[in-house]
Amino acid sequence: MISVIIPVYNGQKTIENTLESLINQTYRDIEIIVVNDGSKDNTIDLLKAWKEKIRIIDKENGGVSSARNRGIQESQGEYLVFVDADDECKYDMIEKLYLAAKRNDVDYVISGFEKRAHNRNIKYIYEDKLIKTREQIHNELNFIMTHGLNSVFSKIYKKEIIVQNHITFDETLPLGEDYNFNLEYLLSSNSILYISDLLYIYMNENSTATFIYRENYYENRMNSLQKMDRTLKKNNLFNPFYGTLRTKIVFAEIFNLLKKQCPLTKKEKYKKINKIKMDYINTNIHVRGKWKLLKWLIILFSPKVLYFNAFLMQIMVSILPERVRGVSI
Repeated sequence: MISVIIPVYNGQKTIENTLESLINQTYRDIEIIVVNDGSKDNTIDLLKAWKEKIRIIDKENGGVSSARNRGIQESQGEYLVFVDADDECKYDMIEKLYLAAKRNDVDYVISGFEKRAHNRNIKYIYEDKLIKTREQIHNELNFIMTHGLNSVFSKIYKKEIIVQNHITFDETLPLGEDYNFNLEYLLSSNSILYISDLLYIYMNENSTATFIYRENYYENRMNSLQKMDRTLKKNNLFNPFYGTLRTKIVFAEIFNLLKKQCPLTKKEKYKKINKIKMDYINTNIHVRGKWKLLKWLIILFSPKVLYFNAFLMQIMVSILPERVRGVSI
């Protein structure tokens, strides 16, 4: 059996489309577990209409990590698949992920996906690639960390590995919980397979996260980065993207402060940028290529100049290679 875990919070507009894409999967031996994370809309009533085909877990609101962890605890499948409540799956997604895992005898399978946003479809296609040993995983770490670890969708996991290694979604992390979960699972696996099939549809247009102001954004992303480093060090590895991520986090916070919902005054924003800037300067940051330019902008520009040139900096970040921009926590 394969357990499909769907956390949902206020998902009345999208959850039924998600369920439709799973109910008719070509692989039939699945249980669909929907964890209602204290929704305040009509989600739970909609789910009850599907109760013959899904398992419903109704809990108090605790966040997406809490909901996924509950789903893992309740699951009965040998394998786990995670799906978001505003996305859709190709009709043969479960079958292709499962057969790829079984036929190749691998612990971890990652497939391509399609991102739909603002009338644009962006396809993320991975070349077929088999990494057969833990030593090879370590040797290929730079590649893997930039290919597919940002999310838990379009993947299949062995529950046994998750349970034996006590891997959970960190409920203290509001950001970067997916990446850290994937990294822990990866470093507990003996093999990984990338397949080129596009099996998942990520409906980015349903997400508002890009447009809203996040309180404690810088602190949360730094906590996520620190957890990533701890996981790597526990496995006698170092983070090859530490400098890149530290640089990205500085600019990400500046963009966050530009959001309309930000309640801080200009003076308070400049003070916060200056603190972040000094933290960055006092850390021994090593970066390469175009990231060196961004590093020197942080060092040389005043907080006020950094703030007022944020739009230009955003364009500069966007032209960096997808191979590097794909690392996000």
